Amino acid sequence: MKGWSIVILRGLVGGFFLLSGAAKLRLHPAEVDAYVRAYEVIPFGYTYPVALLLPWIEVISGGLLIAGILPFYTASFIMAILLLFIILLLSVIVRGIPIEDCGCLPGLIQETPWTALIRDVILMAMAIPVWNHYRRRREKDG
Repeated sequence: MKGWSIVILRGLVGGFFLLSGAAKLRLHPAEVDAYVRAYEVIPFGYTYPVALLLPWIEVISGGLLIAGILPFYTASFIMAILLLFIILLLSVIVRGIPIEDCGCLPGLIQETPWTALIRDVILMAMAIPVWNHYRRRREKDG
């Protein structure tokens, strides 16, 4: 892929993470905690720390990817997070947990687990070429 297309993909993927984290930061941490608890995978008592950290992780990783700071590592980290989100969404769907809003973009758009899953798969498909581009550059540079 050409350099400009990688920059666009970085902006799209990083922009989503930045927007998602910022949307969660606008909420009271207890509201974010309720979204985290809805997935029923994290033991009681651990959801609140996740609710406090997740928005900052999204904002920082999204901002780093957009800025092109440590892009190989940032893309790797974002892909790992996306894989985790995909697994969590599949888990909710398979277990039949009735979640009306995944909490990905709270206050901006309401998404079901299915729509969030499709979106995360698309984001992963956009992140892979970014990761691959910077992996090749790292190998080339030695």
